[in-house]
Amino acid sequence: MIVVKKDFKNYLNLFWSSGGLKRDDNILIHSNLKNLILLLRKKKFSFKVEDIIYNLLDYLGPKATLIFPTFTFNFTSSKFFSVSETKSEMGIMSETARKLCKKNRTWHPIYSFAILGNVPKDQILKKNYSALGQDSMFGWLIENEGKVAVIDLNDQECMTIYHHIEEMNNVEWRCLKSFEGLYKDWNLKQTKIKAKTFVRKDKNRIVTDVGGMQKYLMDRDYYFCQNNKSTKGIRSIKSVIIKKNVEKILKKGIAKGLLYSTK
Repeated sequence: MIVVKKDFKNYLNLFWSSGGLKRDDNILIHSNLKNLILLLRKKKFSFKVEDIIYNLLDYLGPKATLIFPTFTFNFTSSKFFSVSETKSEMGIMSETARKLCKKNRTWHPIYSFAILGNVPKDQILKKNYSALGQDSMFGWLIENEGKVAVIDLNDQECMTIYHHIEEMNNVEWRCLKSFEGLYKDWNLKQTKIKAKTFVRKDKNRIVTDVGGMQKYLMDRDYYFCQNNKSTKGIRSIKSVIIKKNVEKILKKGIAKGLLYSTK
């Protein structure tokens, strides 16, 4: 027996709601869909991944902006990026969104984003040479009071926004590094480009370790979790709350053990 689309919609609407997502929210979503797909199949729903995305767009409404990370870390070694063809390395939901977004993928060859819904065209047109700077999608999300939503991942696996805030505060354990390579644009023209990202100064000594920051935020109930203070299922958090608390940690000088550790 295949359950009708209405039941599929209602089931997912409850899922989004249980993670604190609301109509008109601007959302940056990180995801591992394995468990959600298994749950939907167990319910005998017939669907594709794009149906999950379309349902989320419908749930959020036409005013909302839905942002998917379509990061491609292999640019640092391959030295090549095609904005129309290079696949996302961030999972099936992200890659599906990349295919659906038409030309609404941001510029950066390492930290690009696919945007659906109410697309801010200025973000698509700009060339943000610094991946995590003020003119990145992280800066836009905070300025527009958006949320970060996470499906079945811990912060260590996804919360790149921490590094944006680190860059904005010029932390001592990271620095800007340039990467060069060939860039194929939407017109299929290839040019040599240089882009920057905020990396660890000493990769042999400094370890990205944000589990402590996740616990800090969860212990204070800043995350809206489907399952109480758990990374299981869906959860969300306001980007301005992330910014406020990470900056508080930085100003107190207690980032070690919360945002990074040392070998």
